[in-house]
Amino acid sequence: MKILAVASLFASTSLLVSAASKKTTPPKSKNNGGNQVVNNQPPVQNNNPNTFGGQETNNQNVNPNLPGAPVNAPQNPFGSKPASTGNCGAFSTRYEWRDMTQQQQSAFINAIWKLKQAPSILGQRNRYDDFSWIHDTYVQQIHHTAIFLPWHREFIRAFEKELQKLDSSVFLPYWDWGFNANNPFANTAIFGSGAYSFGTRGSPHNPCVPDGAFSSLPDNDGQCIARCYLNNVVLADDTTLSPAIYYSSNYDQLAWVIEAAHDNVHDYVGGQNGGGRAGDLYVVTRSTNDPLFYLNHANVDRLWWAWQQNNPKLAGTYSNYGNLWDPLPGLFYNGQQVTVQNVLFSGGGYQWCVDYAPYSRGFPITRTAFGLGLSHWNQESQLHRAKNSNVTVVRHNVPGVEENWLKVNAFNMGKDLKAMTQRVQENEKLYNTMSSKFSNEMDAYFAANPGCTYDEAYSYVIKNWNWKNVYIPKRPVKKITKSKKSTKTASKKPAFKTHKKVLTKSKSGHAP
Repeated sequence: MKILAVASLFASTSLLVSAASKKTTPPKSKNNGGNQVVNNQPPVQNNNPNTFGGQETNNQNVNPNLPGAPVNAPQNPFGSKPASTGNCGAFSTRYEWRDMTQQQQSAFINAIWKLKQAPSILGQRNRYDDFSWIHDTYVQQIHHTAIFLPWHREFIRAFEKELQKLDSSVFLPYWDWGFNANNPFANTAIFGSGAYSFGTRGSPHNPCVPDGAFSSLPDNDGQCIARCYLNNVVLADDTTLSPAIYYSSNYDQLAWVIEAAHDNVHDYVGGQNGGGRAGDLYVVTRSTNDPLFYLNHANVDRLWWAWQQNNPKLAGTYSNYGNLWDPLPGLFYNGQQVTVQNVLFSGGGYQWCVDYAPYSRGFPITRTAFGLGLSHWNQESQLHRAKNSNVTVVRHNVPGVEENWLKVNAFNMGKDLKAMTQRVQENEKLYNTMSSKFSNEMDAYFAANPGCTYDEAYSYVIKNWNWKNVYIPKRPVKKITKSKKSTKTASKKPAFKTHKKVLTKSKSGHAP
């Protein structure tokens, strides 16, 4: 039933696009994956807004003192602009949720609620659910594939632009889950019960988020938003991610590390709740129901953005498993299909003028911010004492995603379970061997230099980083000469009653 439903959705999308605009085939670039592109290539524009992503809005009346202002807005001093800045007059700067004023937080929360009340253009309950529909429709093609990062970059930008139509002062925040990653739920600014937080978690008998700004926000089935995390969760730490963010030698190596960290967030923050209804973030096909999805993916995009800032010669390169002209399925700008090349640079012009301000207490992940020294940022990570030293150093691996998470999501995303499991575990091995090497080299520096500071040790290790003894997946390169839509094929049904119940609608159109 799931496969037939998705096939119908693809057909509906095709009809919507053909009726809204005359779709043109993306021009084939001479650049293949891994080659440099000088600038984002704009899609051919028309004036028909009746496509997903809508059309560029006129923000001339935006308050220039607020982030997101397009004209003469204050620039983020730490956001180095890529080599390609297109025709960006100014950047929509994204801030960490904890660095935002209460007024900014309130504006974002109100915009989410307004979007939930705005009419759908794709036959869904509301405009917010249009985005959930698109993500679910193309879920197989956009996860654990080369286009994972560019597709979600465009997706969250389209979401941000939709919010800005409702309130031009709003920008999409990010959640730096790499900060105090050993105890992420101590972050009560997000996981709190107050009116400006995203709420805590439900109980085994009632998984609904009981508090926070979105406790009564309905999901796309008219149910509550569910979240079922446990308190002993460990996420990927910014410090041990930093070798990848500073020194990944190609796009794929970076993307695989980010994939591992991303999967970890979905599994352990969503939570599976025993045999009951799982958290929305846990089930990738339902994850957009939780507004926290968008903050999570803004942070994912920030990590890619930071690597591009740190490696300008590689910033315009892409995957060995895809091509620059590959379309981002289901995503359109001014009625035209968006491609990888369109979104390759956050500062590439047109609607792609996005910048990230560093989290004031977080770990610096760009060379510009790092130049101020670690102590400037008051960074907090998973820290333990280094051997023979009173100095602390990050020391933890990301726990692998649970077997049931793989079964549930392979089934719901139409993935082959064996192939998905292999890819996920290889990504985790890459991250964990990188993390272990980082910790060991920090230990070695402290042992050889008694009395040195953490700043000195980290600076030495990161500046002299190499990938020797780090596991790098050896995946056969299959060059794509022409993009093809993949079809969903179901894996074996998981022994997990919850998700069948969530995804099967009753006669009334609501999940039981």
